[in-house]
Amino acid sequence: MPYFFSPKVAVNAVQWAIGLELMLLTKNPWQVFMTTDHPNGGPFTSYPQIVRWLMDKKSRDDVLLNQCSKRAPEKTQLKDIDRELTLNEICIITRAGTAKCLGMTDRGHLGIGAIGDVAIYKVDSDKTDGSAIEKAFSLAAYTIKDGQIVVKDGEITATPMGTTICAEGKVKDEIMESMLEDVKAHWRDHYSINFANYPVHKAYAPKVKIVNGT
Repeated sequence: MPYFFSPKVAVNAVQWAIGLELMLLTKNPWQVFMTTDHPNGGPFTSYPQIVRWLMDKKSRDDVLLNQCSKRAPEKTQLKDIDRELTLNEICIITRAGTAKCLGMTDRGHLGIGAIGDVAIYKVDSDKTDGSAIEKAFSLAAYTIKDGQIVVKDGEITATPMGTTICAEGKVKDEIMESMLEDVKAHWRDHYSINFANYPVHKAYAPKVKIVNGT
């Protein structure tokens, strides 16, 4: 069912703060990855705002102290965290780190052999406040997919077919069968949508890249 978050609700405010705390208290950026739990937590279009909070303490303090429930500051360490992530750290937690974790050597970097997925942003070096950060990440000057420009100054210039990334896990047949039986039983008891409707059929993913996984 739909779940609407409100900063004035203490539980929601603490949920918001927890994610930022985890990112900011993890010293090694290669050990944590930024994502959103869509649709429960927020869509990927919220990334620019999240980047702003991670890079600018003043911005997140403004939300915590002026927009959230008055109980939130005492339930979280967020107000006491001074760390502001650098642009390099943002690149790691949103790109390089996730690619490395999945063993994907052809993306997450700009070196030889990379597939050419690149986002180019116009960052005003004279403005380092939170609003400037959010504005820069909200509208890429160029978005390049497989070496082809697909967005320029906010205008879509091409719509090439994307690639579905599929991890080839290795699970014994008897274990997989047992797992599926447990999942199906749970589904029957708790969900109204048929379990068979969830798998993505091959017709909807014509370009598939298999990566090693477990």
